[in-house]
Amino acid sequence: MSNSTNDYMNIAFAVDAKYTPHLETLIKSICYHNKCVNFYVLHNDIPKEWFEGIQLKLGKMGYQLFPVHISDDVFKNYKTLAHISSSSSYYRLLIPNLINQERVLYLDADIIVNGSLADFYYSDLEGAPVGVVKDYCAWDNFSFPYLDANISTNYFNSGVLLIDTVKWRENHLVDILLTLAEKFSDKVLFGDQCILNILLRDKAKYYSLNENCQVHYIELIKRKYSDKFVNLSSEPIIIHYSSTQKPWDNKNDSLYYREKYWFFRHLDWTYLLIRPSIDNSNYTNL
Repeated sequence: MSNSTNDYMNIAFAVDAKYTPHLETLIKSICYHNKCVNFYVLHNDIPKEWFEGIQLKLGKMGYQLFPVHISDDVFKNYKTLAHISSSSSYYRLLIPNLINQERVLYLDADIIVNGSLADFYYSDLEGAPVGVVKDYCAWDNFSFPYLDANISTNYFNSGVLLIDTVKWRENHLVDILLTLAEKFSDKVLFGDQCILNILLRDKAKYYSLNENCQVHYIELIKRKYSDKFVNLSSEPIIIHYSSTQKPWDNKNDSLYYREKYWFFRHLDWTYLLIRPSIDNSNYTNL
């Protein structure tokens, strides 16, 4: 996918109202490192005043925020991940039918962006309908009886999805996913993540840990080797606070990359509004 200076990246989220502080933190981290972004928020219960306040800030910097309200009736009884209390994660299944763009990057709200997304966003999907990163915590223990291991033993984390929406619409993938969700929602271990894997795990293009650095996996390595620190070969672009431990709670005050979340949580919008250009040289030492 080519990238011109006038192109906007399209980034989507699926959240409920209680996650808006973390979504705002994520949006600030994206703006800190990236220009020219359209933000789409799929939701059921976020007040319009929240959108008005965030759009007032984003609009002054050339970004756009689009609320996409979804009725919860379809998904309200579906099984979700253990640390997700609502069915909002299922909303991402609908993205290609709700956002009329050629490509959309979906991000979970428990994420911080740690650099420019352009290389990832505009990368060649090589004909795949979606770009993903494997779930590093599930990779060595393929315990999914509803996934045919003869087709593929791949299993991806659905917190980061680079979606070719045109291909999804051409192949009616949303309809297929909804049918699978209705059939398997009470059987799957990890909610809509498993639904996405049933259909797409052998069709997806797989990217590296840099594009979805799952903190849960890093914490497992720390415990396995009794290390306080893990040195990655390169700084991840997307930091994903997967699992039940989050940087905004007190369950683990040494959680990997916890400080990055709090940097953006405390970052005042005024800084983003008044800085002359994107210059991250002072951030690299965080």
